[in-house]
Amino acid sequence: MDNLSYYEVVKESLGLKERPFLDHVMSSIQDGNYFVLAPTGYGKTAISMALSMREIEDGFKIVVSYPLRSLIEQQSWKFQNFMRMRGYIDVIGVRYMGRADSPYLVHPVTLTTVDNLSLMSLGLSPEDTQKVYKEYHGTTYGSLGHYMFSWASVFTASHVFDEVHLLADRTKSLSFLMTFLRLSKTFGNNVISMSATLPKSYRGILSQQAKLLEFKECYDKEFSRERESKRYRIELKGIRNDKLNTLKSVLKDLKKDFRKALVIFNTVNDAIEFYRSIEGEKKVLIHSRFSDEDRKKKAIEVETMSEGIVVGTQAVEAGLDFSSDLIISELCPANSLIQRFGRFLRKDEKKGKAIVWYEEGKEDGVRYKVYEGELVRRTLDYLSSNQDINLHIGYERFLDHVYSSPPEVDYNLMEKIVNVITNLSNPSESAMDLLIKMDGSLVREGDVLTALSSDGVEVPVNFNYIRNNCVKAFNGNEERRCPRSEKEAVIYSLEGFKYKVNSAYTEVGLP
Repeated sequence: MDNLSYYEVVKESLGLKERPFLDHVMSSIQDGNYFVLAPTGYGKTAISMALSMREIEDGFKIVVSYPLRSLIEQQSWKFQNFMRMRGYIDVIGVRYMGRADSPYLVHPVTLTTVDNLSLMSLGLSPEDTQKVYKEYHGTTYGSLGHYMFSWASVFTASHVFDEVHLLADRTKSLSFLMTFLRLSKTFGNNVISMSATLPKSYRGILSQQAKLLEFKECYDKEFSRERESKRYRIELKGIRNDKLNTLKSVLKDLKKDFRKALVIFNTVNDAIEFYRSIEGEKKVLIHSRFSDEDRKKKAIEVETMSEGIVVGTQAVEAGLDFSSDLIISELCPANSLIQRFGRFLRKDEKKGKAIVWYEEGKEDGVRYKVYEGELVRRTLDYLSSNQDINLHIGYERFLDHVYSSPPEVDYNLMEKIVNVITNLSNPSESAMDLLIKMDGSLVREGDVLTALSSDGVEVPVNFNYIRNNCVKAFNGNEERRCPRSEKEAVIYSLEGFKYKVNSAYTEVGLP
């Protein structure tokens, strides 16, 4: 069977709508690297499932990588249900820090984070990092891990990078992606990258390493007409004081006219505070500081809810199959805003209400909350004169206005990664040295540390959270003071330490 035939099996098994552009994609994919661009809600996940079936049938394996752990929880049960439906048992594994269903990515199909994949590509499996660090630091003797096995497990597999736009907007993660694509061309394994948003300035860079397959109206006129029929106008709202009560009043005035509302903030603390203020409504809170089990439960709850309010952060931007008819989103760069609107009028709804708000005065800084200030200002500038824009399709000019400058690629870092991967004299030591210099991640400044709540729940967090909330570091046997720098926090983690905090884990996650 060819790729298209496997895709037909996925469509028939799951009762998916006809998507002519995906037919074109599956017919076009041969050996090599490809970048698939298709609108939000177009069903790109079916590509991953079809390619996974092909690899299983051919006796090989595939790794599907996501930039966020929350995406894996949302997708793993869908993959598992589909594979069981097709008679494949125990072929799906999940691997990220804290969950090791597929150690060394050994399953025929492994869903993992890009963070984990980056470690494995260096020959540093999470199973080995603590041992490798101790040898690197001169505190023990013995094996430096399973370098060749880890390396081979990555570069003998096919790969899918999903929601890759979340990698392309940071220099460190974009540099890793470029390096991985370059090495895959050398080693001969295939990489499919997928996204709904990729500005022209980024395409020029990535096209050096992958062939672009881009959605155009001519491929699927019916879908294009349906998306163009969505009716809404983006209302921009600057808020100077008392933002949460202002937004609560806005929601109260509008909610009676809509079934499902999506309210998105740029920070976890704002989302938690707003969620707590809502009374008498069916509501769900989604952000990064929930346990893995709760994230999975919440994803299922949201995707099956018929009415109510979802309050969230960037965690709702990708992989969540949810459709609202009212969206109230904090201002963010165009890439993220389009992804957020992918959870608005996602299904057959035609009309809705859209509000994009921001804190007046704060948009003029170097940073606006967690985002680069210049990107936020350019987004606001474009929306101010284009409030009738449809963020479901045909938003290329918007992206190109905001991301007019070519992205920054760290070619020096790319060469360092290549040198580590091809260094067979002391591979694990050189890999560990690079990892420490990069503050524990080759991909992003993200939730790579583990906090332990006062009632014993483990939650992934970033260093800023540890800096503000840590009580002590603990590895089961030894206690230490809290780390004073991000590098020190990473070194602690490589030694097996987690970070105790005073906060208890509650219905709103880890505050």
